[in-house]
Amino acid sequence: MTRPSARAVRRTANDLSDQMAPHVSHARDVMVDTVLPRARDTMVDTVLPRARDAKDVMVDTVLPKAKDTMETVLPKAKAAGVGLAIRAGLAEPPKKRHPFRKAAVLGVVAVGAYAAWNAWRLPHASEDWTQSDGTAGSARPGESPDAAEVPGVPADSTRLAFCRTLNA
Repeated sequence: MTRPSARAVRRTANDLSDQMAPHVSHARDVMVDTVLPRARDTMVDTVLPRARDAKDVMVDTVLPKAKDTMETVLPKAKAAGVGLAIRAGLAEPPKKRHPFRKAAVLGVVAVGAYAAWNAWRLPHASEDWTQSDGTAGSARPGESPDAAEVPGVPADSTRLAFCRTLNA
């Protein structure tokens, strides 16, 4: 079998074109002159009014009912889907919580709050809470303590000078 030459292919194509051209031209004329006008008239007269009615029915009745149905069914379907996934082994079941965990945490918080309140209240029980234990009652307001009165503090200390500036 030999390969056809380019001239033979062109000659065959031209022959087919000459034979088919009148048929294709006639089909085009029939489509443009008769089929398309009839289809347009049919669409305008019968299909478009029904399509508008169908659209109104869909928007007014079908879509609201479908929405209501989906709102009621979707939570149940999700729950069932999770259950099926757990049974199939595709998902892990949720961890069970300890029944007394919340009470234990609240108890620890309450005990901590009570302890903090007691710790805050205890140093404030005395009326003279502004004085430290070493100097309580030895210096009156407006007087500076002497070095001999403050045990363990040298007379030239910066701490003693600070106390004198506070009392001045």
